[in-house]
Amino acid sequence: YQVEPLKMGQCVNCHRKNGAPTDCAACHH
Repeated sequence: YQVEPLKMGQCVNCHRKNGAPTDCAACHH
């Protein structure tokens, strides 16, 4: 499936702030 770029950007920014993994494989199995 496809992820909306805007939502993806917001998620990645949040992950970076919280020190969570930002690589795609962490979320897309």
